[in-house]
Amino acid sequence: MSAIFLKSINKGTMSFANEELFFANNSNVAIVGENGQGKTTLLRIVSGIVAPDSGIYKFDSKEFKFPLRKKNTQEWQRVCRENIFYTEGNQFLYPNLSVKDNIEYYTAVGNYKPEEVYENLKKIGFREDESKNCESLSLGTTQKIVASMSLASNKNIIICDEPTLGMDTKSKEIFFEIASEKEKTFIISTNDTTILDKFDLFIICEKERISLTNDSSVAQSRM
Repeated sequence: MSAIFLKSINKGTMSFANEELFFANNSNVAIVGENGQGKTTLLRIVSGIVAPDSGIYKFDSKEFKFPLRKKNTQEWQRVCRENIFYTEGNQFLYPNLSVKDNIEYYTAVGNYKPEEVYENLKKIGFREDESKNCESLSLGTTQKIVASMSLASNKNIIICDEPTLGMDTKSKEIFFEIASEKEKTFIISTNDTTILDKFDLFIICEKERISLTNDSSVAQSRM
C-alpha cells in the first residue's frame, strides 16, 4: 500500500504554505469547500496531473521538491500514473463510444479486470443497454460507469472529483459499501452532504487556503 505526503504546496494564487497533508493507507478523505476554492486543483496536484509551483510531494520513500527539472517531473508523473487512478466526473469516458466499447478499451490497457467492472455495474444499479453511446446517457448513469471502473482499478489510490454527482441514494450507498471492502485509499472531492459520514478526514478548501477536520458537521458548514 502507498501513502502521500504534501508540504507547503503552492500553485498560482492557491497557497498551502506551512500546511502539511498526509493521505494514509486505506483511508477515506473528502475534499470540500465552495466552488472555485481549489478543490479540483488540489486533486490534480495529488494525482500528478498538475505540478505545483513550489513545495514538497512525497510518495512513500520518493520525495520531490518543486519546481522540478524535466527529468524529475517525468519521474514524478510516472510514479503517480503507476499508483493513482484519477477521474474528473464522467469526463473519463469517451462520449461517442458505447458503454461496452469504453469498458473494453480501458480493460485492454490492463488496469482493470473486466469481470469486476461488470459485477460492480450490476451491484450499483446500472440498467441501460451496453450498446448505447455514453453521450446518450444521463449524468447519474455515466457516473455509475466511472464509479464501477474506479472500484475495479488495480491502483492503490483512487482519486475522484465529484463521483456521486447525479447518482441516486441507493447507488451511492453501494459505491461506498464496495469501497469499504477494498484496501485502498479513496480521495474524493464533494459537495454532497449525504455522504459525509463515509470519510475519516476532511480537507476544507476556502479562500485559497486549507484546514483539516475529522468532524463532518464542521465540513458540512463550509460547503
